[in-house]
Amino acid sequence: MAFGTLDLSIATDHLVQILRDCIATSDLWGLEPHGEGLPETVDPAQKFVINVTGNAPDITEADAQNCELSIYLFHVENSSFMRNSPVIGAPPVPLPVPYQPMALNLYFLLSAYSKGSYIQEQQAMSIALKCLYEHTLLKDVVLAKDGRPKGYFTLTMETQSSGEIAALWQSFSVPNRLCAIYRMAVVFLQPRIDVRPPAKKPETVTVDVGISDYPYASPQLATTLSHIRYVGPNDVPANPLQRDFHTYDLAPAVAAPGQPMMLYGTGLAVGVKVFLIRPGMADLDITGWIDAASAQTETKLVLLIPDPAGIDAGVYQVRCEVGLDKTAVTPFCLAARVDAPPSPPVVNFGGPPLVIKGAGFLTGKTQVFLEATMLSEAGAVAAGNFVINGAGTQITLLPPAGVPSGRVGVRVRVNDIESTPAVWVQMP
Repeated sequence: MAFGTLDLSIATDHLVQILRDCIATSDLWGLEPHGEGLPETVDPAQKFVINVTGNAPDITEADAQNCELSIYLFHVENSSFMRNSPVIGAPPVPLPVPYQPMALNLYFLLSAYSKGSYIQEQQAMSIALKCLYEHTLLKDVVLAKDGRPKGYFTLTMETQSSGEIAALWQSFSVPNRLCAIYRMAVVFLQPRIDVRPPAKKPETVTVDVGISDYPYASPQLATTLSHIRYVGPNDVPANPLQRDFHTYDLAPAVAAPGQPMMLYGTGLAVGVKVFLIRPGMADLDITGWIDAASAQTETKLVLLIPDPAGIDAGVYQVRCEVGLDKTAVTPFCLAARVDAPPSPPVVNFGGPPLVIKGAGFLTGKTQVFLEATMLSEAGAVAAGNFVINGAGTQITLLPPAGVPSGRVGVRVRVNDIESTPAVWVQMP
């Protein structure tokens, strides 16, 4: 719906109608006594015709048949408080010009003229001043056709010096007369309206989950992803071959020696080479990690991390090359592998040290937790300590004293990369 007005004369007409209503209901003549010293031919209690107009004072004087009361719009200005304010929208949002309505302050000159009667002039001004004083807040003013939003405006008398008033009257071809200046704020000029019809509702929706070649030149590497799958402590039925699994995906990938990870992108065609980016070291060609047993496509490569991986756990980056074209790099995390016990994955701790098997455990860079309780690495197994064998394939630990009874998970981190959950301990 349109906001604002296209015609400022509607504001003038509204004020004219207010003044006419006040004149029709004024008690001025009925309460006015006959003043002492007035000529006998002058009766201030005698009601007379007051013609209200929006014309300029010089026009009203030339056409005067009765007392003329003029409410003339002589000046407009930008509203300094509203010119940068988002006034429309739900919620309000800034709009570019010319789609933002122009906020204006309107200035009206109120004056009266009666040929040969100062009493009529001053009585007309008395009614008008009282009327506009009682209408300082104009509510529900319609400045457009029916159905458009209604406006709320303030109407205030402006203070002017005698010099400013004299300068104003010099612009008219009539002598200076009794007057007052009023400001109506804020009036909005209707902004441009987009007349184009609204877009049709969609009839069909197509979802594409692939990676498009356009507008990218091949090859491109978007991300790495690993599909994590592990047996939970409550997921082992009577038949170990029917184990339930917890699964989730991680992107960027977190994978361990002997585990797969996926590279997603575009243009990963036959002949692609894969390189591992290591901080401070030369790029390592890991094309041999591509899993030949898995289906390779233009958008997906499956890498099987060798066991042993030949590199320590940590954060790395990979990139691909096809001919002379190179992709951008994308990260992945290499974690140590923690092997789950045969069945079940919950070990009843009864006294002997617990042995955790896997790959990639590093002396001095490994952290072991029983849930939130951190153990200390040491040279010999003792309560609250753990020991890593020389090959980095086995951790031996003893829980600290005071661990509450119940089931707790064993968490392993190497170089701040946490391994997939695999082992739980049942504390007595």
